[in-house]
Amino acid sequence: MAEIVQLHPKSPEKNRGKLEVFEKLLDSGVALLMLDPRQSGVLVPPKFSGQPHLGLKFSYDFGLTDFGFDTRGVSATLSFDEGYFFCKVPWEAVFRIGDHELYRI
Repeated sequence: MAEIVQLHPKSPEKNRGKLEVFEKLLDSGVALLMLDPRQSGVLVPPKFSGQPHLGLKFSYDFGLTDFGFDTRGVSATLSFDEGYFFCKVPWEAVFRIGDHELYRI
């Protein structure tokens, strides 16, 4: 069964809670962040920046050399069809966090 956590960007949830869920999912494989790329502070490829939602996958297994995360958000250079792009995602833009099983829903 997929582990899914619904988190609205404007909810009173603290960034610490999002970080803890993200870390837990990373420890078991892949973490999928569903975010609103239109939010302030989000850095993603321009073709996605105007969309209402975007899913980004993160994993220690991906060998992301600049992968970092803390109570402010997540950043890493990710692979897209057009090539690599450095992405930054503040927790306030994240509205859903799920594991790899989420892909099948």
